[in-house]
Parts: sequence; structure tokens; C-alpha cells
Amino acid sequence: MKLKSTFKSAVGVVTLLALNSTVNAEDFYVDSKASYYDAVSQVGPGDDIVFKNGTYRDFEIKFQAQGSKQAPVTLRAETKGEVVFSVTNSHFETISGNVFAFNKEKDDLGIYNVEVLNISNSVFENVSGALALIYRGGTDESTFGPKVTLSDNTLTKVGHGKRNKRKASIFLHGVQKTNIRNNTFDSSAKVRIEHTVGEPQTTLSQNSFSNTDKPSIIDFLTAKDGCQCQ
Repeated sequence: MKLKSTFKSAVGVVTLLALNSTVNAEDFYVDSKASYYDAVSQVGPGDDIVFKNGTYRDFEIKFQAQGSKQAPVTLRAETKGEVVFSVTNSHFETISGNVFAFNKEKDDLGIYNVEVLNISNSVFENVSGALALIYRGGTDESTFGPKVTLSDNTLTKVGHGKRNKRKASIFLHGVQKTNIRNNTFDSSAKVRIEHTVGEPQTTLSQNSFSNTDKPSIIDFLTAKDGCQCQ
């Protein structure tokens, strides 16, 4: 698969493939294609491949590893803060967890794990978890992200795994700008969007849904009972 990505002083955890086995976890720090492929050749269950702070463009990622639910193999950026993550012309198939999981915020202070997520012209097949799982907690309106754009993608059998607690192919909580357009959803879980803070802008247009429930948008900003975030 090809993954064009830009990291900028931030952290996001991406579980790309999980199989089985366990071993002590280790971090492999990379800052070039050469160091990345060296890390891939050594990575094992529970390990992290950590991109050092900086900008990575036209970076082709070929990745296959063994892990488990208890000890997944993850890719992440070095420092928590801001991240721009762009994926285009990629093919993801037979994944037991989430593809892009940026939901590790625990304190609800609005220090979210991804600034911008762009996914376009890509194919996702037989994914047990969500294509994108993003959580931005808190009510601090001094921060303006995340921003998510998904366009011209095809999702087939995404999000129906028993361990997918959100029951969604795409789950966006607290995202400030969302644009989901020209995507094809086939036999996948619904898109779930939750407005919780700020002045969120959400656009869904020209998407096709086959054997897939229509998207759900919940506005906790006006809901009487407020947001049950956890």
C-alpha cells in the first residue's frame, strides 16, 4: 500500500494489521525511508514504529507485521500536539482493528491526537474496526481542530467487527470541520458524527450507501441531556 503522510509535532496511533503472538514492546524511531524499512524488518507484537518530529512527503509505506489485540503493532508520531495525515491511492484489506485510530485523549482537555486527516481515492475492504476513529474531548474553544476530509473512497464490509464498540465505519467525536463526499459504502457500518464543542461544520454529499445505514449526526450542543462522551 502507498501512504502519503505529513507529520508535524504530534501523535496518532494507527493499528494497520493485527494477527497473534506476544513479546516485550519496543519503540523503533525512524526519520527516513531507510530507517523505516529497517524498523519494519525488526518490528514484532506490541512494538511501535515512531516517526520522529518532522515532515514526511511522498513516503511510501509497505507494512506487514504480526500482533494481537493485546499487543498490536502501531505506527505513530513522536510528540503529541499537531499532526497532518494524508492518505491517497491506497488499498487496505483484511484488518482486524481500526485503520486510523486517533482517540487516545483521556483528560478531555481538547488536546486531540490529529490536526488534519485527509483520505482520498482509496479502498478499504474487510475491516473489522473503523476506517477512522477520532475523539476530541473537552469544551475548550481556543483550539480549532480536528479537520477531516474523506473523498472518492470505497468501503466494503467495514466496521462490523464484534470488538468495534462504536458500531461505526467512521466515528468522529468533536471534529470541527468534516467533509465526506463522493464515497461508496457497501455492507458497512454507519457513519457516526457527534458535535460536542465550538461551531462544527459538517458536509456530507454525493455518497452512495448500499446495505449500509444512513449517517447519524448527533448535536450534543443542543441536546437536552448533554454529551455522554464516554
